[in-house]
Amino acid sequence: METINDFAFLYCQSIRGIKLPNSLKSIGEQAFSGCESAATLTFGSGMTHLGSGSFSSCRSLESVEISDNLSDIDNGVFAYCTGLKQVKLGASMKSVPEQMFSDCTALDNVIIPDNITLLGNDSFCRCMSLKNINFGNGVKEIGNNCFASCTSLAELVFPESVEKIGEGVVSNCTALRRMVIPDKVTKLGAYLCAYCFALETVKLGEGLETVAEGLFSGCENLKEVKLGSNTREIGPYAFMSCSYFEHIDLPESIEKIGDYAFSSCNFSTICIPAGVQNIGMGAFAYNYNLADVYCYATEPPTCQMMAFNMIADEAKLHVPSGSSDAYADAEEWKNFYSIIEDATTGITPQTISHATIVARTCKGGIAVSGDADTACTIYTLNGQVAAKGRADGSLINLVPGIYIVKVGTHTMKVPAK
Repeated sequence: METINDFAFLYCQSIRGIKLPNSLKSIGEQAFSGCESAATLTFGSGMTHLGSGSFSSCRSLESVEISDNLSDIDNGVFAYCTGLKQVKLGASMKSVPEQMFSDCTALDNVIIPDNITLLGNDSFCRCMSLKNINFGNGVKEIGNNCFASCTSLAELVFPESVEKIGEGVVSNCTALRRMVIPDKVTKLGAYLCAYCFALETVKLGEGLETVAEGLFSGCENLKEVKLGSNTREIGPYAFMSCSYFEHIDLPESIEKIGDYAFSSCNFSTICIPAGVQNIGMGAFAYNYNLADVYCYATEPPTCQMMAFNMIADEAKLHVPSGSSDAYADAEEWKNFYSIIEDATTGITPQTISHATIVARTCKGGIAVSGDADTACTIYTLNGQVAAKGRADGSLINLVPGIYIVKVGTHTMKVPAK
């Protein structure tokens, strides 16, 4: 026997085990779908093709080992196998097809071998017990909604080999707390992390140019996002309703901030780099505590309506010397309670790191973090001690200027504003 045709054993609910002979090469569409009592599955050595949904809804199946000869696999082969706990992918597979393990709610650990380059759309979505994903070094592309609604997944560090990550890949992963994007990724799909309510920390790779539409929308516990130095655009709704998000360092490369990108966040201060040319509708709206906006451009960026709607009543706009009249005549900017020419606004905020030590420009001084037990000394450029503190992240008060920060054997030049 070489072939089992489409629907051959569909809904044969009393079959308790499936053992396939070495002569068998192909299994058709939904051939064993709905065999709910089948607890075991053994492939023969000659198997090369699995049709779509061929073992879907085999709810008693607990373990699957894909034959090393199997390379031609259609979509949804093991979808809705709600008892499936262990999976071993074959050596001939180049991809995990779309929906292959979707809704396998008992699957808690996945090992992706080096031969896999693509994880297809929805391939592990709604695997609600999935806690660990061990990526091989060959994965280059993650398809849309690949891990969406995997509600037990707490951390996701994509391998350095990954170049493309699709839409909604970890959306609704309500336990996800930390995520790291590799440097090769230049574009992320829309709503990648939407409604990941527990997400706190994200590192975006240096190659990323656009923070996609709705990327972190609804991530209400988001506290820290590190943008790459090549990021040029913050897309619409990117951080909308991140209600505990209090601070972000926008890199000098930023040129555009999209509609409602930071609406309903919790900023008290925002620094807009000099390269920003366009700020979208409602971009910073409903940041009720936003009291100080520092804009480093001498010419006001184009600002769409309601960009700063519903911020603090007496919010101040700080602009470079000689620029206040231009801002006072510009749409949206002229609505600020007061526009202040601030010499410190000419100092561009920076975040500088060395080994495990990070020094960051802040309003009123410099914050140094990395090791709370390590002392740090801050010098003026002529070598005088300006302040002392610890690398615990707290603000070290300084007058505006450029300083040398020394922590142990590390020294860094950092501006204070």
